[in-house]
Amino acid sequence: MFLSSRPDFPHRRKPNGTFDSICTRCFLTVATADTEADLKAAERTHDCKGFNMGEIMHLTEYDRRPNRLQ
Repeated sequence: MFLSSRPDFPHRRKPNGTFDSICTRCFLTVATADTEADLKAAERTHDCKGFNMGEIMHLTEYDRRPNRLQ
């Protein structure tokens, strides 16, 4: 159900004057543009897969048992 609703896209103004659109669900920068109005098309077409902590932190690396001295 969480993924069925539309994500929000806050905008961040960068020092060079351009704007970033950020997906609040997957945290990707969806688009960068000179004006905030130019971000709307990319926001409409963003195919959000949601946030996957396992991909970001590579959790399989933490599933291994620690090495122990014998």
